[in-house]
Formats: sequence, C-alpha cells, structure tokens
Amino acid sequence: MGRLSILDYSWRDRRRKEDWQLSEVPTLARVRRQPPRVRAVEVSRVTKLSEHRTRVQFVGDLADFSLAGPVGHIKVYFPHPHQNGIDFAALAMPRGSRPPSAPIARTFTPRKFDSTAGTLDVDFFVHGEGPASSFAQSALNGQQIAISGPSRPHLLQPNLWQLLVGDESAIPAIETILEALPADARGSVVLEINDLVDRPNLVAPEGVEVICVIHNPQLSHCAEMLATIKDLAIPAVPIQVFVAAESVGIRALRRELLSRDLQIEQITTRGYWRFGEAGHPDSDMGED
Repeated sequence: MGRLSILDYSWRDRRRKEDWQLSEVPTLARVRRQPPRVRAVEVSRVTKLSEHRTRVQFVGDLADFSLAGPVGHIKVYFPHPHQNGIDFAALAMPRGSRPPSAPIARTFTPRKFDSTAGTLDVDFFVHGEGPASSFAQSALNGQQIAISGPSRPHLLQPNLWQLLVGDESAIPAIETILEALPADARGSVVLEINDLVDRPNLVAPEGVEVICVIHNPQLSHCAEMLATIKDLAIPAVPIQVFVAAESVGIRALRRELLSRDLQIEQITTRGYWRFGEAGHPDSDMGED
C-alpha cells in the first residue's frame, strides 16, 4: 500500500473540499542544532611518549564530561599565533558565522578520561608546524585552551573477530578499542608508522596479533598497510573492521577489504587527515 498523504486522508474521511482548513495540517518546527558545549581546560601535565608523540593531560570544566565508549572524538580549540588566549565569545557563535579570530579547531580521540581525578589525556602526534603540533611542543602547565564533545563512540561488537588498521594518527583510537575488548577477543592490528622510535607499546588481548610496518617515503601513505592487508589471512568468521588513516589511503584499503568478500556494514573507515591539506574535516567516512 502506498503512503497515505494528509490530503488523501481528508477525502477518505469524507470531508467536503471546502471544509479543508490549512490550520488542520500539522507543521514541523524547524529545530536549530545547538552548538556543542565548549569547555575551558588547562594543561596539568605534559609527557613525551616517543620522538614524535606527546601526551597532554587537561583539567578544568570536566565535572560532567564522560566517554561512552572507544573512539569518542572531541574538538580541541587552539588560539591563533598572535592571540594570547582562547576567544570564547567567538566559539559561542554558530559555526558558520564565527569571525576569523575564532580559535582553530582540530579533532582528536581522547586517550583516557579519569572521572575521579577529573583529568583528560589527549595524545598529539607532533609533525610540522600546525596549531596542534605547535601547541604540543610548547605546552606548559596552566596554559588554557578549550574543548567540546565528545562525539558518539565507535559501535564496537567485541564478540566478533576484529581487524584494526591505522597509521600514527589512529594510535589513540586503536588503543581505546583494544582496551574495550574482552580477554578472549581475537583479531589483528595492522599499524603503519614513520619510524621505529614511535612504535607504541600496544596492549592487546592474547588472541589479537599486532603487525607494525614502517612507511616507505617513496610510496603513498598507507601503501605498506595495503600490502600487508593483501597478504593477511582473514578468517571466514563474523568480522568487524575499523580503519583510520590518511584520507586517500583509507579508500584504497576499503576497496581491498570489499574485494575480500567483506560487506559494507562490516567496515568502518575514517579519514583523519589528508596529505597536503590543513584541517581535514572530521566528517570523512571514506565511503565515496
């Protein structure tokens, strides 16, 4: 049966046409999406994890902050180089109408939130001279920035065989997934890093194999991961896949996985950054 429109229903209800009143038609109120709550936080500790990875711990407006699961992204707001602090008035405006002075936003996966201590740990991969890298290299205790979020978490199905694939930008996300897995979980992690000095000490269940490959600068980003995935024996069992890395690379990885008879609904892809582009949007799902 086709969908019954309001007008069709009025005739079926045997109302005369001249009795039709526009006031009877329900109106849909336009709901304006509220901007996410912006929280003022300040640096309480800086820890160098490796040559190019730094963890910054924040305290501040976190009393009702929570992470509902792994890979819950937050926005971190940085001041412009010529500014002394965060322009909170600009952040209170709708995103499309913020002035050029509005803080610079970047997206991160929090590494850990301790609700008892009221601390939030965020890991930074230091590369180049962008606002996030510059902040991580010079962060001092008491320095104030702002955050918002988190987003909805990754819908982890812990009883399925897990394939986690990512580059250095995805290390915090992969770590939060591994921590959420049960002790008897099974799967594989394929991680591509630029240098062995930045290899993370991933703590994985015994049944989860961790494969770490080194990026070849002569090849495209994710090329070593792609080659590894092509050689990886994927078992014929229910599988969940999470892929997060450079934007172009994740599309090649997604095509390869789909060619291995995996279904679209089994694969989550996220383009965390794009080579040659600053501030790549966090809405890149790699599904095109």
